[in-house]
Amino acid sequence: NFLDKNFKMELPADGEMMDLNTGKSWQFNLNFLHQSFSIYKDRFGFVTGLGLALNNYAFDKKIIFVPDSNPIQFTLDTIHKFKKNKLIVTYLTLPLLLEYQIPAGHARIHFAAGIIGSVKIGSRQKQVYDNDEKHIVREDFRLSPFKAEATFRMGYGAFNVFANYSFITLFEKNKGPELYPFTIGMGLTF
Repeated sequence: NFLDKNFKMELPADGEMMDLNTGKSWQFNLNFLHQSFSIYKDRFGFVTGLGLALNNYAFDKKIIFVPDSNPIQFTLDTIHKFKKNKLIVTYLTLPLLLEYQIPAGHARIHFAAGIIGSVKIGSRQKQVYDNDEKHIVREDFRLSPFKAEATFRMGYGAFNVFANYSFITLFEKNKGPELYPFTIGMGLTF
């Protein structure tokens, strides 16, 4: 979902049309490189790696991003009926985390906090109409090319829960609504 500059889940006037369907909005992360460095007695450590994040923002309203508009503009589609209307943004990610582990039976309880730096590598708006016709527009939509998120994670063994908050707005400064993405979720570590 999004927070405003006051850390509230209220959309600014220029972003009211971007109301999300939170139940259908999600993020998928895949860390294909993972490296841990022990700092102290196999309890404190530094974790880094490289991965991909796919953010899928599903909209409640039938908005259309106007391509090549600066700042980004939206219109409402009054012609089609939608099954899906979403913005998909893909990032290359680099986490830098400090981790603490506590032995607990056959696994460990772990806590981690840090920063995730990201570079946008793609974005598109995908619409699926009631007749199953698809319309996809690939563009940058004035989205910020970089993202820096604070992250906190805790878990037991392979299971963990996490929360991420972006310090950088979804759109470039003065080129779209001032929205700060955040994610809460769970994950599995293999």
